[in-house]
Amino acid sequence: NMQNFILITTLAMLTGTVVLKPLNALAQSTPAQNAPTQDEKQIEFIQTWHGVCSKKDAENHEKCCQLSKELIDKYPDAGKQFIDYAKGVIGRCALNKAKQKFVSALEAFYASERDANKLEALFTAGDDYLEIDKDPQSPTHLFIVAHQSLAGQRAVKTAVYKNLDRVKTYAERSLQAFETLNPPEKYKKEYTEYNLFILRDETLANMNQYLG
Repeated sequence: NMQNFILITTLAMLTGTVVLKPLNALAQSTPAQNAPTQDEKQIEFIQTWHGVCSKKDAENHEKCCQLSKELIDKYPDAGKQFIDYAKGVIGRCALNKAKQKFVSALEAFYASERDANKLEALFTAGDDYLEIDKDPQSPTHLFIVAHQSLAGQRAVKTAVYKNLDRVKTYAERSLQAFETLNPPEKYKKEYTEYNLFILRDETLANMNQYLG
């Protein structure tokens, strides 16, 4: 059923974490003659940041996000490679946080009887994510676009949500998003993990029916 489908798919989504290239490569890419002067505290901080961000567990992932913000705030002269890398980490952390917020809202919506407040929370979390991820071919972007419309259609069908025009907007957007589903090479694996081809068929069928 839909709830099991979502659970399987969202578990696949949540296995992804911020992927970090070895920071040693960044350090080595800074020629010694061009390296900024660093005091002992700055060097110690960068070493700590490097150690944390090189680990892949959830606890260190959160620490890496925080330390990356601190690096930019405290040591803006740490070196372009380090600062640019920290900015990239912060961006990916924000994206991951927004994704998890939507997943939680989606699971809450399907965990019990349909509820208008839970649907509004799902809509808001999805919109917040899409404000960050502008790539229309991104697997998570497509996943969210589809599930916003599907959840809205189900809530209307069970008469717990009355804003038909808002759901119509999500329906039209999802139909446009899934009109062609041709994954770029970099996304092919995730399209399968997110069950996007199955989700496309369900979205097209249900949204055309809803609009009709």
